[in-house]
Amino acid sequence: MVTDRIVVVTLDAHEVDDVTEAVVDLLGDGRGALVVAPADPAAARAASAAAHRTGADLAVPDPATGRLRRQAPTDAVLDDLHRDEAEPWDVDGRWYEQRKRDLVAALLPRRRFAHGLEVGCSTGALAAVLAARCERLTAIDGSEHALARARPRLAGVDHVELRTGDVPDDWPEGRFDLVVCSEVGYFLSPSALERFAERVVATRTPDGVVVLAHWRHEMRGWPLDGPAVHRRLTDLVAPAGLTVQAVYRDADVEMLLLGPPGSTPPPDA
Repeated sequence: MVTDRIVVVTLDAHEVDDVTEAVVDLLGDGRGALVVAPADPAAARAASAAAHRTGADLAVPDPATGRLRRQAPTDAVLDDLHRDEAEPWDVDGRWYEQRKRDLVAALLPRRRFAHGLEVGCSTGALAAVLAARCERLTAIDGSEHALARARPRLAGVDHVELRTGDVPDDWPEGRFDLVVCSEVGYFLSPSALERFAERVVATRTPDGVVVLAHWRHEMRGWPLDGPAVHRRLTDLVAPAGLTVQAVYRDADVEMLLLGPPGSTPPPDA
């Protein structure tokens, strides 16, 4: 690829989060950019996280030669969060979280779905709600620590499959008539969000719908916020016939139902 921006990352160990955020703010959409980190482990973590969040390329020194080499960026912040806290967002205690799950369930336009997909299921609280509306549910998350806590919650619910993987690259096989993306889209780089939309379109059934639910406030350290995710995804899937069928919005959260025309039920259904 042609690189038109180069960012060299140096820092002290205690500055990892601040420098990651600064590089993300500098790059935004990182396509066409190269993030270069020295051998220092703290700088390498910050550079890798910033490249991953923005979709930039990453270069690190080869230990044997000292020359720079390309390396696939990674970002362990969400997995580390689930490792360190049993429930990072207190989904069972906070009324905001409980109410949000009820709102997502109310936005679903049909009583039952054949095969649902929840992207970024975390500890499985929303998956438990969706399971009651789906004949089959696939729930995927990139954090094995999160899934370790989701498994007891969904124990005995045989039609739910929990999978470890990062979307869009580890997109599950199958055809889905429901895709739910709640509080996940802003953890994708702009280029990954485009690939996410491509996977949604490629794997949905003709009557398939998508539910988006995202926090509306500032997301520090990531290039996208909730409103930007919704705008971009709405534009990306519109050529495939998925348009906004319903909206819920308050001061903190916005939810969209995307689907083909006529997705919402008539009053006499």
